[in-house]
Amino acid sequence: MQRHALTRHVAYGLYRHRGPAAGTAFGDWTAAERLLDLVAEALGSAEPQVEAEPEAPPAAPEPAPVKVHTDPAETALELLEAFVAEANRAEAAKRLGYKSTSTVGRILRGERALSPELVAKIQAAFGPAPRRKAG
Repeated sequence: MQRHALTRHVAYGLYRHRGPAAGTAFGDWTAAERLLDLVAEALGSAEPQVEAEPEAPPAAPEPAPVKVHTDPAETALELLEAFVAEANRAEAAKRLGYKSTSTVGRILRGERALSPELVAKIQAAFGPAPRRKAG
Protein backbone atom coordinates (compact mmCIF):
# COMPACT_ATOMS: atom_id res chain seq x y z
CA MET A 1 0.00 0.00 0.00
CA GLN A 2 1.36 3.44 -0.84
CA ARG A 3 2.08 5.85 1.99
CA HIS A 4 -0.86 8.15 1.15
CA ALA A 5 -3.38 5.30 0.99
CA LEU A 6 -2.04 3.80 4.21
CA THR A 7 -2.21 7.17 5.98
CA ARG A 8 -5.79 7.60 4.78
CA HIS A 9 -6.69 4.14 6.06
CA VAL A 10 -5.17 4.75 9.51
CA ALA A 11 -6.72 8.24 9.78
CA TYR A 12 -10.14 6.78 8.99
CA GLY A 13 -9.61 4.12 11.65
CA LEU A 14 -8.83 6.86 14.20
CA TYR A 15 -11.99 8.72 13.16
CA ARG A 16 -14.12 5.59 13.53
CA HIS A 17 -12.59 4.75 16.92
CA ARG A 18 -13.10 8.25 18.35
CA GLY A 19 -16.48 8.89 16.76
CA PRO A 20 -17.58 11.58 14.35
CA ALA A 21 -16.66 15.11 15.31
CA ALA A 22 -16.42 18.16 13.10
CA GLY A 23 -13.00 19.70 12.53
CA THR A 24 -10.89 16.65 13.45
CA ALA A 25 -9.78 15.43 10.01
CA PHE A 26 -6.46 17.30 10.08
CA GLY A 27 -5.64 16.01 13.55
CA ASP A 28 -6.52 12.44 12.52
CA TRP A 29 -4.32 12.74 9.44
CA THR A 30 -1.28 14.04 11.31
CA ALA A 31 -1.76 11.43 14.07
CA ALA A 32 -1.88 8.72 11.39
CA GLU A 33 1.35 10.04 9.86
CA ARG A 34 3.04 10.01 13.28
CA LEU A 35 1.86 6.45 13.92
CA LEU A 36 3.18 5.27 10.57
CA ASP A 37 6.50 7.01 11.25
CA LEU A 38 6.76 5.17 14.57
CA VAL A 39 5.97 1.82 12.95
CA ALA A 40 8.50 2.43 10.18
CA GLU A 41 11.13 3.39 12.77
CA ALA A 42 10.37 0.32 14.91
CA LEU A 43 10.64 -1.97 11.89
CA GLY A 44 13.82 -0.28 10.71
CA SER A 45 12.24 0.65 7.43
CA ALA A 46 14.34 2.64 5.00
CA GLU A 47 11.28 4.63 4.02
CA PRO A 48 12.03 8.36 4.17
CA GLN A 49 10.30 10.17 7.02
CA VAL A 50 7.59 12.57 5.93
CA GLU A 51 7.54 15.75 7.97
CA ALA A 52 4.07 16.33 9.34
CA GLU A 53 2.78 19.84 9.15
CA PRO A 54 2.38 21.50 12.53
CA GLU A 55 -0.94 20.66 14.07
CA ALA A 56 -3.53 23.38 13.69
CA PRO A 57 -5.11 24.74 16.83
CA PRO A 58 -8.38 22.99 17.63
CA ALA A 59 -11.36 24.49 15.91
CA ALA A 60 -14.19 25.86 17.98
CA PRO A 61 -16.94 23.28 18.36
CA GLU A 62 -19.87 23.71 16.06
CA PRO A 63 -22.98 24.89 17.86
CA ALA A 64 -25.66 22.30 18.35
CA PRO A 65 -28.52 22.56 15.90
CA VAL A 66 -31.28 24.76 17.20
CA LYS A 67 -34.55 22.94 17.70
CA VAL A 68 -37.65 25.00 17.11
CA HIS A 69 -40.78 23.27 18.37
CA THR A 70 -44.29 24.22 17.50
CA ASP A 71 -45.70 21.17 19.27
CA PRO A 72 -46.19 21.87 22.99
CA ALA A 73 -45.63 18.18 23.81
CA GLU A 74 -42.16 18.25 22.20
CA THR A 75 -41.33 21.45 24.07
CA ALA A 76 -42.50 19.94 27.37
CA LEU A 77 -40.47 16.78 26.76
CA GLU A 78 -37.40 18.89 26.03
CA LEU A 79 -37.92 20.83 29.27
CA LEU A 80 -38.16 17.59 31.23
CA GLU A 81 -35.08 16.09 29.53
CA ALA A 82 -33.05 19.24 30.24
CA PHE A 83 -34.10 19.27 33.90
CA VAL A 84 -33.27 15.59 34.39
CA ALA A 85 -29.87 16.14 32.72
CA GLU A 86 -29.09 19.03 35.10
CA ALA A 87 -30.66 17.63 38.29
CA ASN A 88 -31.98 14.08 38.40
CA ARG A 89 -35.10 11.99 37.89
CA ALA A 90 -35.99 11.96 41.58
CA GLU A 91 -36.17 15.75 41.73
CA ALA A 92 -38.20 15.82 38.51
CA ALA A 93 -40.63 13.26 39.94
CA LYS A 94 -40.98 15.31 43.12
CA ARG A 95 -41.73 18.50 41.16
CA LEU A 96 -44.33 16.68 39.10
CA GLY A 97 -45.94 15.21 42.21
CA TYR A 98 -45.00 11.57 41.60
CA LYS A 99 -43.91 9.27 44.42
CA SER A 100 -41.37 7.39 42.28
CA THR A 101 -39.19 8.03 39.27
CA SER A 102 -40.77 5.31 37.13
CA THR A 103 -43.39 7.63 35.62
CA VAL A 104 -40.71 10.15 34.67
CA GLY A 105 -38.76 7.30 33.05
CA ARG A 106 -41.82 6.24 31.05
CA ILE A 107 -42.35 9.80 29.86
CA LEU A 108 -38.71 10.15 28.79
CA ARG A 109 -38.77 6.81 26.96
CA GLY A 110 -41.98 7.75 25.14
CA GLU A 111 -43.98 5.01 26.86
CA ARG A 112 -46.48 7.47 28.30
CA ALA A 113 -48.47 9.81 26.10
CA LEU A 114 -48.14 13.50 26.82
CA SER A 115 -51.70 14.65 27.36
CA PRO A 116 -52.42 18.39 27.34
CA GLU A 117 -52.78 18.19 31.13
CA LEU A 118 -49.36 16.55 31.52
CA VAL A 119 -47.79 19.09 29.14
CA ALA A 120 -49.21 21.92 31.26
CA LYS A 121 -47.96 20.20 34.43
CA ILE A 122 -44.42 19.88 33.01
CA GLN A 123 -44.40 23.49 31.82
CA ALA A 124 -45.58 24.68 35.24
CA ALA A 125 -42.98 22.55 37.07
CA PHE A 126 -39.96 23.39 34.91
CA GLY A 127 -40.70 26.87 33.63
CA PRO A 128 -41.54 28.27 30.24
CA ALA A 129 -39.80 26.97 27.16
CA PRO A 130 -36.55 28.76 26.41
CA ARG A 131 -36.82 31.38 23.71
CA ARG A 132 -34.90 30.33 20.64
CA LYS A 133 -34.06 31.95 17.39
CA ALA A 134 -35.05 30.10 14.26
CA GLY A 135 -32.28 29.46 11.73
